[in-house]
Amino acid sequence: MANTDADVHILVIVDTAATIQNYESGNFEPVIYMVDDDPTPDSNQGTVNLITNVAPEGLVTWKPSSINNDDEVELASFDDSKGCQDFFKDLPTQDRGSKSWTGEVAELDAGTSASYGFYFKINGNSKCNGEKFYFDPELRMRLPD
Repeated sequence: MANTDADVHILVIVDTAATIQNYESGNFEPVIYMVDDDPTPDSNQGTVNLITNVAPEGLVTWKPSSINNDDEVELASFDDSKGCQDFFKDLPTQDRGSKSWTGEVAELDAGTSASYGFYFKINGNSKCNGEKFYFDPELRMRLPD
């Protein structure tokens, strides 16, 4: 996929073994490393708390992956309950025939930010010990160049 100045690709790398171990012990924090290809300085690169800078009307694509070779990770649903509904023209959806999800950013003022979340599955399972697998980073509108 070619990258334009307006588009951002986020790789969501899940340590499935550590995440399952956390959930089984009652710590419902997934072990996730997130990186993006946005050329501007982002906060918390390489962590589950990544804050990605995005351009107005740009596309944001999330691609899930497992650090553990035999495990499969799938983004199950996008959580818009954190107030990010107005951040996107339409809420992100899964790309047809792919494990990736894409959303188009609305035209908003620079510095506007929004939290969002994804529920995800590990090897087809959406939860462990009754708790759903979940992470919630942030997006922030880029400041003008």
